[in-house]
Amino acid sequence: MFTPTLEDIDRYRRMRAASRALNEKLVNTIPREAYEDIGTALGIMRNGYLVFNNEVESNVMADCCLFEWYEDGENLVQRYAKTHHANRSADEKYWLDAYHRAEYRILMAQSVVRGAGLYFRDMLTDEELFVMDTAMSQGEDDRGAVLATRTMPLGEYWMTGGAGVPVQPSKEFSAALK
Repeated sequence: MFTPTLEDIDRYRRMRAASRALNEKLVNTIPREAYEDIGTALGIMRNGYLVFNNEVESNVMADCCLFEWYEDGENLVQRYAKTHHANRSADEKYWLDAYHRAEYRILMAQSVVRGAGLYFRDMLTDEELFVMDTAMSQGEDDRGAVLATRTMPLGEYWMTGGAGVPVQPSKEFSAALK
């Protein structure tokens, strides 16, 4: 089982900052057609306008545009990696590779490591994993809480993509997973 060190936490902080910088670049490549297609699929397109009820919906929208909207067999992350080579930092190269291996998961919190992250169980694959996220590690003991989010591999641990959605599973859903 992975146990985070201070070096892991420092690396996470650096990598989180690099991820945010790359996400800003990626979001700037989203074409109007992607917003329209994804907005319609998510049910937030109203009379030609995107209508968000909260910041979570906006984050999910951007995540879906980058990873789930395909043109000519490639999503926007793949297209960006092919077309934007100049002045790419080592961290950006690392992130683009991690984004290609990203997985959308439904995670159930198992335990918290204060100041570092949480151990989760992937409810679809039954895989146990550690997600480094210093912000999530500061909250209440959320054992049993469920989060739907995209995760990126960072070696021995994972990191969220920033578009997590809390899930309130029904009794039937919870029973089906046992």
